[in-house]
Formats: sequence, structure tokens, C-alpha cells
Amino acid sequence: MVAAPCHYRAPRLVLVDDDIAVLSGVAFALQTEGYLVEAFPDGESVLATGPRADCYIVDDRLAGGMSGLDLIAELRANTIDTPAILITTSPTLEVVRKARDLGVPIVEKPLMGAALVLAVERLLAPRWTQ
Repeated sequence: MVAAPCHYRAPRLVLVDDDIAVLSGVAFALQTEGYLVEAFPDGESVLATGPRADCYIVDDRLAGGMSGLDLIAELRANTIDTPAILITTSPTLEVVRKARDLGVPIVEKPLMGAALVLAVERLLAPRWTQ
């Protein structure tokens, strides 16, 4: 008996953070969990490239003129309803409210333990278990 071929595709994540050390470290950690990760240093690069993703993970405070929430809002305005996670340190009430309005969970830095991976799993579960 021959086993059926496996057609598993690892979830593709787009990670956006202007701190290259954080970007590299988080990308590596997610890759060790089996995710395909495409990393970007700013929101403008994401919009210019238009990468396809199963989930966006975006730092709130990006260098340049666009915040992480601005990027997510722009993606949504372009009919990209892909799940997103905001990573930030000590979010203000304004950030928490805007994230809530966009339907975006927040994972606070420092990214210790499994909090980010668990947030990704929660967002992807409905799409990947069908």
C-alpha cells in the first residue's frame, strides 16, 4: 500500500518591524515553529510588494510615516482582510481602542514565551481546520 502524498502548506506570515534585531529574532522563532515568514522593515515595503499572507504580524511603532495600525487599516482598505496581530510595548488606550476597532489582537513586548505563537494559532485555526 502506498501512502497518499502530503499536500501540507505551512502558513505564511508577514512580519513587519523596523528593529532589525527584533525582526530577525522573531522571524527565526516563528520559522522554528514551522511557519514561512517574510520579513519587512516598514509598512511602505509591505504595501509596495503586496505579499500574500495568512497572517500579518506588525509592530505598532514603525519608522517612517506609517504606524503598524495605519498599515493594517490600509491593508483592510485595499480589501485585504487577512488576520493581523499588533506587537507593541505598553500600548496607549488610543492604540488599544483602534486595534479593537480593527479586530486586531495585541501581543505585548517583550515577546516572551509562547504568547505570539498562540495568538497566531488562534487566528489561523478557523482557516486551517476546515
